[in-house]
Amino acid sequence: MGILTLIRPVGARMLETAERDGVVVDRTPAERQACLRLNAKGLLRRDRRDAATWYPVIRRARR
Repeated sequence: MGILTLIRPVGARMLETAERDGVVVDRTPAERQACLRLNAKGLLRRDRRDAATWYPVIRRARR
């Protein structure tokens, strides 16, 4: 079971877009909530100046 199966549809779409494009911008309250949830899980980080811009967190592979 992958991480995307545990995330709600809006969150899964936002995370997929961030990983594909390197950035995602929330445009609706539902997207903002999804990004906040992903941020709490350590999957997205927020831009310091533009609160609607999010970046994927680069994780190092475990050895």
